[in-house]
Amino acid sequence: MYINQSDTPSPPEPSYDIVRFLGWLKKRGAIRDLKECEKKWEHEGINIERSIKNLGINFIRIYRRSGGEKVVVLENKVWADQWRSYYDLEVPHHKQMQRTQK
Repeated sequence: MYINQSDTPSPPEPSYDIVRFLGWLKKRGAIRDLKECEKKWEHEGINIERSIKNLGINFIRIYRRSGGEKVVVLENKVWADQWRSYYDLEVPHHKQMQRTQK
């Protein structure tokens, strides 16, 4: 695991594995069924509901749809991106890459 030496983003501080989950969630539109999240990430040792509760509703939360199923929604994408960058998990777009190389 590589940690970017830039300034630490604002709290709460998610673990490396949680940041990987946030990246996965964001890449899929920042909303996914809770069951899908649990199925995908339980083998990584992540308890999705507990992790979301620990991070707080301003960052990520669980909603109940009208049909009753629960969905996970990433509320603060900027915060998630800052942590992905901190853990060097964010791959910049081509234009961003060109700007950083100049």
